[in-house]
Amino acid sequence: MKKLALVTLILSAMPLAATAAYTGNMDKELAAKIESSDAKMEVVMTHKEPVSGLSMVRLSTSEIFLTNDNFDFIVGGQGQQIFTNEDGSFTNATKSANESFNLELVNELVGDSTITYKAPEEKYQVTVFVDPACGYCQKLHSEIDQYLELGITVNFAAFPVYGNNSKAILESAFSAKSFSEQSEIIKQAEATLSASRGQATLEQLDLPSSTTEAVDVVSKHTEAGRMLGLRGTPGIVLEHGEVIPSYVSAGDLNNYLIQTGQLSK
Repeated sequence: MKKLALVTLILSAMPLAATAAYTGNMDKELAAKIESSDAKMEVVMTHKEPVSGLSMVRLSTSEIFLTNDNFDFIVGGQGQQIFTNEDGSFTNATKSANESFNLELVNELVGDSTITYKAPEEKYQVTVFVDPACGYCQKLHSEIDQYLELGITVNFAAFPVYGNNSKAILESAFSAKSFSEQSEIIKQAEATLSASRGQATLEQLDLPSSTTEAVDVVSKHTEAGRMLGLRGTPGIVLEHGEVIPSYVSAGDLNNYLIQTGQLSK
């Protein structure tokens, strides 16, 4: 392999992730060059910016870098962005491409397989990746009525980052046949985990059994969260694809949705 002329992002030690289920479009020729390199990278998206001729590459680990068609160099990291000049106004092409990818990713791997808290007078929808053992997820769940009152429908997706108990809880919840059963399983598990300071055993959690379909759903949600770049929970994905990797109160989230000009339904 040829040596890279410029490397500002260290990727050689990055572990190769499991094969992604996401099947979005990409430059297959460029992806093949990158994946055949010694750096052991798995490409999930490429987006070529026509003015500069550079491609933004996103990996299954959520890392991002810029390169040319021949993969001669890497200009790298999450902070590297391309701005295009449109009629005298610069637009962040990298941000737009990333958010479009995020939406494709959520639509394909999550879709409508969520536990949905629907606002009576819906204005917005958000997808929230949660782990029932996460204190801030528990806080968001306890305040769910505040989001709904503001017209924010909240779709819970599974992202068990706190271990096997969290995974078992989410698989059990997504196995339930009704929303009320799903919500109650999570609520009871959160209460047990909170009372035990996260030390509850599976026996103490006393979960209903899981289905094969629910195990697959949780696996796909987990993969989506990883590829979105989430490192913890909650992770909030807005309708246009922006990711907020933290808890946001109902009032603050509503204000942000208004300030950023997102359209009400």
